[in-house]
Amino acid sequence: MGPLPPSKSGHAYLLVMQDFFTKWIECCPLRKATGKKIREAIEDLVIFRWGAPRVLLTDNGIEFLNRELHALAEQYGIQHTTVPPYHPQANPVERVNRVLKTMITAYLERDHRKWDQHINEFRFAYNSAHHTSLQATPAFLNFGREPQPVNLSRGREDEAVAVENSDPALWRERMEKIQQLRTWVVENLETARMKQTRYYNLRRRDRQFVVGDRVLKRQHVLSSAAQHVSAKLSTKFHGPFSVRKILSPVVYELADSLGNSIGKIHIKDLKPYYE
Repeated sequence: MGPLPPSKSGHAYLLVMQDFFTKWIECCPLRKATGKKIREAIEDLVIFRWGAPRVLLTDNGIEFLNRELHALAEQYGIQHTTVPPYHPQANPVERVNRVLKTMITAYLERDHRKWDQHINEFRFAYNSAHHTSLQATPAFLNFGREPQPVNLSRGREDEAVAVENSDPALWRERMEKIQQLRTWVVENLETARMKQTRYYNLRRRDRQFVVGDRVLKRQHVLSSAAQHVSAKLSTKFHGPFSVRKILSPVVYELADSLGNSIGKIHIKDLKPYYE
């Protein structure tokens, strides 16, 4: 997220990372959103704590498409892929960003330079909150227990704590149930996916293309007074282009008239071309 108002610590960006399966998030305020800083954050907060992921999904910003992230993927054997341009719905972290912005706004008063003061508390709140899709909390899925609640306004009250000895066999039995828990979460996620798909498809037109089809692509024109261009007067689609490869049922790779790839495009930004 960013750029945000520079904080008193000099931070202007917030890097947010999420595990797709358990919904666990990691957050890192950054002074600059460069490939080097993002690589360091991924190594520190993800790889050296949880292990190297098999897939790294990012948007198409230059802070993610650079030599540093390419070298990171090669070094740790990570498949780096991107979401289709102009289709933020394909990136689940966008929903997390909206939640974090709401949290930050609730704690800000007039001085917006304090936006980074409670990031760790917000991360804890998100990771210990019940998720409807999971039917559990991200913390429970990762650790097999619920973390002790924290009151951000006054902290925890001092109280005597008694340490009890527990039978290692009970802990082993508890860990054996983690696999059963994983199967249960998979079923919950699939149920949530089907429900969301049903609502999304209520107004969706069923359209498919095959390799070789000629299509028009939606263009996103920005108004420019210097170039005498108005976005409102520009055509909504341009082309034609040809379907070069089917990446998924809703994502296609297009090619121009010379056969050069122009990248991946979501089907919502395509329509058939007629002579």
